Amino acid sequence: MGYAAFAPFYDAFMELDYDAYAARLLAFFPSPPRSLLDVGCGTGRLTAALMARGVDVIGVDNSEEMLALARERCPEALLLKQDMRALDLYGTVEGAVCALDGVNHLLARGDVAAFLSRLRLFIEPGGFFVFDANTPYKHREVLGNRDFVLEKNGALCAWQNRTKGNLTRMTLDFFAPQEWDEGRGETRREGPLQNPLYTRATAHIAERAYPLPVLWGLLEENGFAVREADDSDSERWVIAAQKM
Repeated sequence: MGYAAFAPFYDAFMELDYDAYAARLLAFFPSPPRSLLDVGCGTGRLTAALMARGVDVIGVDNSEEMLALARERCPEALLLKQDMRALDLYGTVEGAVCALDGVNHLLARGDVAAFLSRLRLFIEPGGFFVFDANTPYKHREVLGNRDFVLEKNGALCAWQNRTKGNLTRMTLDFFAPQEWDEGRGETRREGPLQNPLYTRATAHIAERAYPLPVLWGLLEENGFAVREADDSDSERWVIAAQKM
């Protein structure tokens, strides 16, 4: 089980300034887009940040549990349950974003190619696709075969990584008190809990890190030209490509 189990805890454990990240992604567009596709929109926090900047956003995700939280956060957005390799929109958008490792969840080059091939159909000519990707360095040196224990808002996450080559398989065990509020990502009670009862949920997730030349090649093979690539961060790249 993947994001079905992860969904109630995602916002609590994902530390990111979404407004600042939305601004960073939008800065790669040559002019402010009026409409965007948010691929792998998750709980809708980036979707909401983009909409707050005046962008009309369509969100797609393959997890109904994540989308349920996104619908509460973004009731005015069109949110669709779709596999990113089989995108099927009602029309076109000016551009697209895919943030926080979405492309890494495609475990084979053919999966990435299938996604880009479908995405190209729904981006207007000259439109931009901006995405980020975890790097091979991060998979090898940061995740690797390492284990982490995290605690946020009264919930505990035991995170185990097993890496072989550029493929990392993750097991995340979440332990949450019964007072855990899925929508808020925190306990419902103020102050310390008295003899709390905990529930356990397990998520199994896999990611593949692709070398930068491989990503560039896949983009070009599927009708996109790379316009800018920010590889200054050794753990996460941001790439902007234009539909040709």
